[in-house]
Amino acid sequence: MKAVEDFFAVNWPWEHKRELKSWQYCVINEDCFKDQHEAGSLLLFYDINLRLMEALDLLLVINNDKWPTPKDATKEQIEQEKRDWVYFPKNLSAKEEANPYIAVRKCFKRISPYEYREHLHNWLHFALSDCCSEETLTTYEIFQLSKNLRKLYAAAWLIYMRESELPPVRGIKSKGNLEDKTDELQEEV
Repeated sequence: MKAVEDFFAVNWPWEHKRELKSWQYCVINEDCFKDQHEAGSLLLFYDINLRLMEALDLLLVINNDKWPTPKDATKEQIEQEKRDWVYFPKNLSAKEEANPYIAVRKCFKRISPYEYREHLHNWLHFALSDCCSEETLTTYEIFQLSKNLRKLYAAAWLIYMRESELPPVRGIKSKGNLEDKTDELQEEV
């Protein structure tokens, strides 16, 4: 759970999605991260994504081994979370909202954690070089990986908000500017 907590301590979910989109663009096109600051940020983003994948894989195994099986969130609980939380993902089905481990399981069934590691490693090389991925990865594969990562981010956020033993540093609406910008920020993603 620590890696999931760390992932959301670095950035909000929509900021992670924005960074992923930028990284994806650099992989598809011949643009690259040119200065050291951009390269360092990319390396950090790469590292926290790998740790998130590993943590979700481990949490999935732990969750599957729990007895009795944890109960899914109720419709009432989900509606309350949508009202109370600064961010609630919009890219999950109702079943996945109730049990985010379903989304994790689906994403890892499509692409194994090992394959995520390999793909992200390739992405890192392409983004830091001045060539694009057209020789090894199709645009469709890149978009599919990105779509799966966004779904994993959403599932991880729900797991983080519901299961973290630490009170979430981020995520609960409070009075002030952030509450006013919540809908605007979620619309961007």
